[in-house]
Amino acid sequence: MLVINIATILVSYYCFDKIIKDRKIAFAGCTVYSLAPYRLLCTYLRCSVGEYTAMLFLPLVLYGLYRIYEETDKKVKWLPLAIGFSGLIQCHVISTLLATIFTALFCLARLKETFQWKNFKQLLIAVFAVIIIDFWFLVPFLDYFRFDYYSTELTALGNTNAQGTYPVKLFTLFPRGAGDAYSVAKGVGVTGEMSYPLGAAFGVVGVCYLFYLLSRKDIKKKDKIIKIGNCALIGGCIATFMACVWFPWDFIQEMFNGKFAMIVQNIQFPWRMLGIATLLFSVVFMCLIVKLRESDDKKIARVFGLSVIALIFISASYFYSDNEERRWSLYLQEEADIEKSDSNVNAVMGGEYLLKGTDRDCWLDTEVWSEGKLSTLDYRREGGSSFVTCQNGGEAETYVDIPVFCYKGYRAKDVQTKEDFLIVSGEQNRIRVIIPAGYNGTIKIRFREPWYWRVSELISVIGVIMIFICFKKNRDTRKREAVSNV
Repeated sequence: MLVINIATILVSYYCFDKIIKDRKIAFAGCTVYSLAPYRLLCTYLRCSVGEYTAMLFLPLVLYGLYRIYEETDKKVKWLPLAIGFSGLIQCHVISTLLATIFTALFCLARLKETFQWKNFKQLLIAVFAVIIIDFWFLVPFLDYFRFDYYSTELTALGNTNAQGTYPVKLFTLFPRGAGDAYSVAKGVGVTGEMSYPLGAAFGVVGVCYLFYLLSRKDIKKKDKIIKIGNCALIGGCIATFMACVWFPWDFIQEMFNGKFAMIVQNIQFPWRMLGIATLLFSVVFMCLIVKLRESDDKKIARVFGLSVIALIFISASYFYSDNEERRWSLYLQEEADIEKSDSNVNAVMGGEYLLKGTDRDCWLDTEVWSEGKLSTLDYRREGGSSFVTCQNGGEAETYVDIPVFCYKGYRAKDVQTKEDFLIVSGEQNRIRVIIPAGYNGTIKIRFREPWYWRVSELISVIGVIMIFICFKKNRDTRKREAVSNV
C-alpha cells in the first residue's frame, strides 16, 4: 500500500507537470488527486487493491492522450498511453473498461483529429504495444473465459441504477471512514452506509471553473489550457452523472436485446466512475490555477489553490479519523482461522470466478471424498501441490475428490512411477482423480500451465525489449539533433 501511494504521487506529478508545464501547480494537482476522498475510500475502507492501483495508471492514460493529440515534437508519442493501459489491464479489468469507454468518447469528440494519420498511427501503435506487453496475461485470461463462472451470470439486471449515489453523498465534506455499500432499496432505514464521495473540493472546483468561463469575455477558445480544462470538465461531469442513480444504466442494459447487459453488469457499481471523475477534476483544478495566474490574478490563484487543498485536507483528515476509530481488525494466520471467524460468509465475497454449480461454503470442507473400496491413507498440501496416498482394493476403477477446485491446468502423477492419472470435475467442482483397480501409492496433483501460456510470456518479454530499444534509439536521436542544433 505504501509503495502504491508513493508511486501514485510520483506518477501523477510527472504526468500533470508534462501537461500543465508548471511544477508547483502539478504538485498541487497531485496533492488533491492523491488525497481525493474516493481514492482514500478504495485504499483504506474498501481495500480495493486493484482499483486504487489502477488509479496509479490513470494519469498515464490521460497524459498519453494529451501527448498524441497536442504535442508535435515527439515521435514515440504512444508510449505513455501504452504503459497506462498495460498497467490498468494487469491491475483492474473494470477500471480498464471504464478508461476505454472514456478514451473512446474522447476520440469520438475529436473525430477529425483522431483520423489524421499522424494521430491514428500513434493510437494503433499504442493498441498493438498494449497487446504485446500484456500478451502473457491476456492469453490465460481469455483461455479461462471459455469456462462458466459466476461472474458471467446476469443476476443484477434492472438493479444497476439502484447502486448509484446521490449528490448529497458525492459532494460531502466529511466522508465516512466506515460502512458498507447498499442499493437504494436495501439502504432504506439502514444506518452506517459508506460514503460515495467525489468530495466538496471538486464540487467547488467545477463551480469556480464555470464561473471563470462565464465571467471572462477575453477567453480564447483555441487556448490550449482552456481546451484541456473544458475537455476535463465535460468528462468529469459525465463521469459524475454516470455515478448517480439518475443515469439510465438499466435502460442501457436492455438496449439492442441486451447486447450491453454484460458490460453494465461487470461494472457492478456506477460509483466506480468516481475514479475517472477524480482525475479529470484534478486537471480542471490545475487549469483554473494556470489561467488565474496568467490573468494577473496571482493572489486569487493562490487563495483558490490553497482553499481547495484545505478542503481536500479536511475531507482526508476526517476520513482517516473516522476510519481509525470505527474499523476493526481481523487476524488470519491459517485457512482454519477463516472458518472460525465471523467473516467466513464473506470469505469468497461475491463468488466471482467460482465455477458454476459450486456451493460457496463447500470450500471450507477439507475432507477427501472417495468411492467404493478406495482407502485414503493420507492427504496433505505442500508447496502449492496436493499429495494423496490411497489404495484401491477393488477390481474396478474408482475416484478420489480432493478439496481443490478443478480449474484448467491441473495434472496428476504418481510420485514414484510418474504415471499420469485422469482428472475430471467431481462433486462441487472438486478435482476428481480417477484411480485404476489395484493401485497403491501416492499421487501428486499440481497446476501446470499450458505450453502456449509460456509462449505468450516469451512474446511479452521480447515485445518489452523491442519497445525499450525503440525508445532508447528515439531518445539518442533526439539528443543528437539537439546537439547539432546548438
